[in-house]
Amino acid sequence: MKSMIKLFLISFLFVSTIGTSALAQGDAPSATSSSSKEGSVNARISPLGLLIGYFNADVDIKVGDQWTLGPTFSYWGVAMTTDSVFSTSRLESKSIGARANWYKNGVFKDSLYFSPIFQYVSATFSGTSRTSGSTISASASVPVASALVGYHWFGQTVNMSLGAGFGFGLGSSKVTATDGTTTTESNIGRSVGLALDFMIGIVF
Repeated sequence: MKSMIKLFLISFLFVSTIGTSALAQGDAPSATSSSSKEGSVNARISPLGLLIGYFNADVDIKVGDQWTLGPTFSYWGVAMTTDSVFSTSRLESKSIGARANWYKNGVFKDSLYFSPIFQYVSATFSGTSRTSGSTISASASVPVASALVGYHWFGQTVNMSLGAGFGFGLGSSKVTATDGTTTTESNIGRSVGLALDFMIGIVF
């Protein structure tokens, strides 16, 4: 049971940090557009993440001709399907951090972009044991750095970014699990994986 909880948390930490945004299907705006938007702030969300209960928002603040910098945060809560081990269970993940964006053609213009991101991610698991009826809970946290490359289009009203890259767990972290009586700890090793980026925003 403890190894199962550890596996849940490792997977959830990793997926919620670097894999929760998905690539959109359909026609993309023309890459030949040279439109730009006046403003100093771009507020963005991940629209496809909302379909699975994942909320991710970035606030990009212009700090130079080619750079923006601002906070990024996310929340994801999932009620797990009942199984032979747990009658009810739930996973939650939260992250907060900072994201910078470098635009080849200038801030808030149609452009290739590069984004370094640093986040602190925490995840919790709770479940009711089907056999004993006791509540099993576990928690873990890890700092994560990501690097993304993609293209950003700016329209008259909204803007869209589409990119991909890699996420890296920085150092090791511990999973702490308890059944109310006994508490155990185990280490999470470093992880690396694919990071996807699809966001919609408005400049003001």
